[in-house]
Amino acid sequence: MAGTIGIGIVPCEVYQRRGNPPHPHGCPTPAPNHKQVADAIAACIDRTPNFVAEYLEAHFELDAQPELPAQPAETAAETKSAAADSPETAEADQETPETAQSDAPGEDQENVPPADNEGDADANDDAEPGSEADETEKEEPKAPPPPKPSLIEIYAKQHGFHFHAAEKCFTHPDGRWIKKSESPFNWEERAAGGELVSRMWVTDQKLANGVELAAELWTLLCQQPNSTTMVVVGEDHAPCALTGQELLELKDSRQITLHPARYRIVECH
Repeated sequence: MAGTIGIGIVPCEVYQRRGNPPHPHGCPTPAPNHKQVADAIAACIDRTPNFVAEYLEAHFELDAQPELPAQPAETAAETKSAAADSPETAEADQETPETAQSDAPGEDQENVPPADNEGDADANDDAEPGSEADETEKEEPKAPPPPKPSLIEIYAKQHGFHFHAAEKCFTHPDGRWIKKSESPFNWEERAAGGELVSRMWVTDQKLANGVELAAELWTLLCQQPNSTTMVVVGEDHAPCALTGQELLELKDSRQITLHPARYRIVECH
């Protein structure tokens, strides 16, 4: 089986410091030249250890070197002590804990909460000018305006009626009520005993601008003047109630006039 040989070159002072006897000529025999070494390597490749030993004895002058003694314990201790006392080792020892402490955050640093002043300062730095006002506007949206009461609601309130949600009608303390009516009227007032007081037609039109109503409705106002009422918007934008009787009197006194506003076309057969 082929073997390999290692060659070690050691300076003279190191050789003698290890306990070896000094060479009779001051230093070991000079190393062979490069050509001899190259020839030896080429000749000894894949050879047995015996062949290599014979080749070296035949071509090289070998010095008999006794086995190096083990290094004394005192010398090893001195070497370790000298290495520990060296300035480079001291600087490395000083830098290592500081570097570890600065680079790796300790458990105490992770668990320590930030100071109150620091948190407030960061919050103040991050906040942009005017952000508080914007947040206040977003948090407090303007409430939508309440719905405008209808004309019938204003009329009922003026006459002491209040809306009753369960009955879906307006009730009065004396027992009267106002509820939805049949067409062409839209509301009607009843007495406490249930008798009909008046049927009302409520519109958001103004009498000064002209009121357009169905011919059938006008006919009923004229036929039942004491039990019918038309509620329109007055000059002060408040409800203005006119009974059928009052409308007839205004017509007779020429304070109001009737004009045909709509025509119905019927096919003749």
